[in-house]
Amino acid sequence: MGLFKTLVKLATDNPKEFVILKLENYLNHNSKKNGTENNKLEDNIAALNKLLEESGLAQKAYKFSDRWPTLGELRHSGKNIIIFIDSPRFSINSPYLNDFKNYVNQTHWETAKLANCEMTNFSPKNTVTEIGINGESSIPSDRIEGKILILVNKIKKTGVVQTSNYAVINGRDNVMKRIATCIKNNPTIQPTILCSDYMEIGDLNQIASEYNASLMNIK
Repeated sequence: MGLFKTLVKLATDNPKEFVILKLENYLNHNSKKNGTENNKLEDNIAALNKLLEESGLAQKAYKFSDRWPTLGELRHSGKNIIIFIDSPRFSINSPYLNDFKNYVNQTHWETAKLANCEMTNFSPKNTVTEIGINGESSIPSDRIEGKILILVNKIKKTGVVQTSNYAVINGRDNVMKRIATCIKNNPTIQPTILCSDYMEIGDLNQIASEYNASLMNIK
């Protein structure tokens, strides 16, 4: 709820800017801990819709028709938050959610496994492409959680715990190489979204700004 309210304030204070929020579908992972062990799919969909409405995010959420809207259409709608979810069952039953795979091409998440930038989701009609930038593990090697897991592993001798250096993964050399590879091997696509964990580590924000400027010939 706190994150949703923060996004609402951001969108309200910056009406000419647009926010894309992608939700990953872990909402069907019911458990006793969160009181959802007996929930059905429709219960989880209703709970998410209610959360969007109570936070105020629903009033800002743009629902797609059959294509991406133009900037003019978005501004005219008065809604400047686009919410994607990776489950058609949720998007079909929500006036606020859009099915990610219907509108965005997507590369494989783990760079090391598919260095040729193979697509896990692709349609010629999609004009937006998400490039995944990640390592073999989502555990950062220089963060406390990574160091603790490695220490526990040494004590219990349970095997190797993989960690990743996000300063390198999200660094300029790796990201620009990834973008160049994707363009070379998929000449019909234009990278639009960079997707990685721990975006505060490395150069992602600067790279995105510079890459956008280069596309618009801004110096």
